[in-house]
Amino acid sequence: MLLSLTPPDQKLIKYEKNGHFNTWAFVTHGSQLPAQAVRFMGRPLNRDPSAKEAYVGWWYANGGRESTFGHVKRCDNGQMVAWFPWGDREWYSDSTGEFRVLVNQTNETYLWVHPGEVRSNPGYDLCVADGYCPAIVMISGEEWAGKASLDRRMAWTGAGGKEYFHTGYAFDNCYVLVRKDY
Repeated sequence: MLLSLTPPDQKLIKYEKNGHFNTWAFVTHGSQLPAQAVRFMGRPLNRDPSAKEAYVGWWYANGGRESTFGHVKRCDNGQMVAWFPWGDREWYSDSTGEFRVLVNQTNETYLWVHPGEVRSNPGYDLCVADGYCPAIVMISGEEWAGKASLDRRMAWTGAGGKEYFHTGYAFDNCYVLVRKDY
């Protein structure tokens, strides 16, 4: 049943924790956005129009040795493009090869919470890979999609071809993606 919701050219991978799954569709630059893709914040971002419709993307950078999260958007023709912060720059999907998009095919409850809420709420499972998770950082009143590390107390975003680091207050007030366990 899961495969019927996904175009035949897209593979799925599931990551299980505590009996619940995060499902990721494997995609490439220019392919169609998977059905039931999960949006950052579950709504359009408070951002410039080019980045409002941001979906959760995951790419293995550095030759598959480091997870990084970024935002995926659907272009007017329905095809996807993505941006990922990594290595002091912002990577565009035409140079990343294969990447993944989070899909919610089993009606999991995803929430965006502040980092401090994750450790204080045992019902929250952080959507994490290799110590990184999807994140939203507030910059001058706008919501920027990127990644965070709770252990390092740092978040990263990308813009204009550069990677930006966020610590202290900016990190404490960012949002990270969790799946709610019942």
